[in-house]
Amino acid sequence: MSYANLTFQDKNPVKRWLQRQRLLGALKLAPPLSGKNVLDFGAGNGELFKNFGRSIPNCKLTCYEPDMRFLAEAKENLNNVVDCVFCQNIKDLPSKSMDVIFCLEVLEHLSPSATKDVFEQIDRLLSVRGIAIIGVPIEIGLPALIKGSFRMARSFGDFDATPKNVLLATIGMPPTNRPVKKNNPNYASSHLGFDHRLLRVQLGNYFQIIREVCDPFPIIGPYANSEIYFVISKLDFE
Repeated sequence: MSYANLTFQDKNPVKRWLQRQRLLGALKLAPPLSGKNVLDFGAGNGELFKNFGRSIPNCKLTCYEPDMRFLAEAKENLNNVVDCVFCQNIKDLPSKSMDVIFCLEVLEHLSPSATKDVFEQIDRLLSVRGIAIIGVPIEIGLPALIKGSFRMARSFGDFDATPKNVLLATIGMPPTNRPVKKNNPNYASSHLGFDHRLLRVQLGNYFQIIREVCDPFPIIGPYANSEIYFVISKLDFE
């Protein structure tokens, strides 16, 4: 299944709205992008850059996506966006070359060691005064109950669609035995089991957390929102 069908073209209108809203929410947190080097780290089908790539002057965009299938989708999706380059190997990008990095809906899938690798690459790529916007889903509390109910209605019995696992996530004790891909033990397909509270602690060990915002209703905080963003900078930035 294509990335678009999994997200922005899902048959459920609420999910489609939330998927697009998370991109808009991330863009609202970005500084002025004119004249900046901007990286989408784990770009999927490139939908983020499609939202602004032709409207911001002198903005150089880099779309990094390690999955060949999704990268092909991104190239097709962004074929009319100027000044956009595509990358499948993050190590090909030069150090301190990015002013703004978006990393959206990536880290919730990764093992601790793979997450550490992403942190190290973001730190390497950020310019001295650069910032990164990390977006991940909220999968504990009331959001876990709402999302879990939706998943159980769709695919009851899957790891993220059993009453026990949904209940554990709802009470703030998400299951830790998420199934991983057979050919990639560092990647878990399920969102349920991810805990943004642990990610916040991990980010604080590597970066300065400048701001924390929930979406789509920021005033409510993490208690009834689907997404949370962390705006971060290098630890040694003053």
